[in-house]
Amino acid sequence: MATSEQEIEAAQLKYADLMEEIKTRIRYINAVVSNDISLPARIAEEFCFLQVRMVCETVALGCLIAHGDIEYANSKAMLRAYEAKVILSKLEALRPNFFPRRLKDGQGRGGVRSMEGDDSQEPFTKDELLELHGRCGNYTHRGRLGSLTLMHSQSTNDFIEMAPTMQRLVDLLSYHAIFFTTDRFWLCHLHTKESQAVQVYEMIRAKSPR
Repeated sequence: MATSEQEIEAAQLKYADLMEEIKTRIRYINAVVSNDISLPARIAEEFCFLQVRMVCETVALGCLIAHGDIEYANSKAMLRAYEAKVILSKLEALRPNFFPRRLKDGQGRGGVRSMEGDDSQEPFTKDELLELHGRCGNYTHRGRLGSLTLMHSQSTNDFIEMAPTMQRLVDLLSYHAIFFTTDRFWLCHLHTKESQAVQVYEMIRAKSPR
């Protein structure tokens, strides 16, 4: 269980590394979509679907690392788990509010960075992540002979149609919190004005003076 200060710090570093990986995958998706990297249309589409699927799986693994204080999260079964649905369903059963929560990006009282929930759009949920993951899976296999498409055939508009959902996931991760209790959570910035590196902090709510 990640309970000692050293274990918590190590978990935060692992979580930050996974968020950096997500940033890199998103950067290459954007490069392919904007044609900064030139690929045949069909391969470009497959590449983007694969990267989105990997992003979804990385989010699931990040949740598992963050909630390492739950004993079952470190069980042999969970250490072997790689399917996003299995990981997220188990975590939800153990800690219902485990999923990252989008925060409002801006200054709060006294010039301190806001830590309020962002209600400007519907929150991106665990179920949406799993749906996105499943949709991408349809494009990461070569297919059957009966419905075979050739590499030089035109791409579909499926990825473009999925882009708004993917953007909501990116918006969630840009500045988010992962709650362990109502008084303790991690705060994560994918980048700030001061640094392009991922920043992860542990926040503990101060008790009100009596």
